[in-house]
Amino acid sequence: MDRQSRCFGQYGRPYLVRPVNLPQRNPYEGAPIVLQGNAASYSQPIHQSRRRNSFDSGIQSYYSRPASVMSRTTSVSETIQQEQIQIDLDMSVWDFYDKVRQKTLSCEKMRLNGYPMMGAENVVVIHPTKYEKDKHIWALTDDRECLRCHKMFSFHDMQGCDSHVHVTNQMPISVKSEFVETPPALSKHDPRSNKVYAVDCEMVYTMNGLELARFTMTNFNDEVELDLYVKPAGAILDLNTQHSGITMLDLEKTVETLETCRHQLFQFINSETILVGHSLESDLKALRLVHPNVVDTAIIFAENGRKQRLCHLSEHFLRRTIQLPGDGHNSKEDSQTTYNLLKYFISKQLFSSS
Repeated sequence: MDRQSRCFGQYGRPYLVRPVNLPQRNPYEGAPIVLQGNAASYSQPIHQSRRRNSFDSGIQSYYSRPASVMSRTTSVSETIQQEQIQIDLDMSVWDFYDKVRQKTLSCEKMRLNGYPMMGAENVVVIHPTKYEKDKHIWALTDDRECLRCHKMFSFHDMQGCDSHVHVTNQMPISVKSEFVETPPALSKHDPRSNKVYAVDCEMVYTMNGLELARFTMTNFNDEVELDLYVKPAGAILDLNTQHSGITMLDLEKTVETLETCRHQLFQFINSETILVGHSLESDLKALRLVHPNVVDTAIIFAENGRKQRLCHLSEHFLRRTIQLPGDGHNSKEDSQTTYNLLKYFISKQLFSSS
């Protein structure tokens, strides 16, 4: 029985849970690294005394920073003065896939982090995370809880709080039928297998909750494979442009729907393809997609279960400033950043094991 069948069988059956691969320790703390073959060069001298506890030390120094520093956004001028970390992995795409496969989430990890999974009778199941124990993922009526002010409201009474209307990320129970599984490999030679792609979605608030409005997927070489604006199916409540970067003009110009977006996506991926994302469960919910092989940088770089924003990780580990205030998010930039964080992580692992 393959991993997909074990993970996404009926929930009455026990999970086959493999140990979660924890970050390996790296002997150097936060030094910019360029990896070529087995040789690694750093921007500062390396002393034997620095050979202490590993990759986690870089993460630990990040999380031990004062809160005021954690929340600070580096200015453009500061970013220009910093040397961005460049990562050159001298390995094939297939070798990279094998390394990344070791970091895919176990079925239990996916469940605990709210990933969509296929349950009995091919009906999607999304378990609430520890932060959502008192929340309802699926809405049975027109009554909702506002995501911003936490007041209950009805779609018949849309007077809002921070926006002109209340918004919600609760999905109508009917949306369950929209979820599909990634198709399996056609054969052992399926060219879509053994690939690793980073994906990022921008969403807008509709009467169906959060719906996909832009989808971007990038490859090993930092190239964009897909970048699509998508028309939401539900009536739009709030574009949330200050965070999503989506404007009404973007949606008026596009002819893509969720179905056509997924159709194009499936030209590149099958169930063996590894998808990488930052809090990827949100992207898969927006895509209405159940996928068994995922790597989540929010989990890889978490400390004591505490996830950090992508922009903070990018600034600290890659020395790249993204998601500037007022600009909104950019799914292309976020996707590329996520892939580079994964490469950074793998490069540290390779060096520590050499």
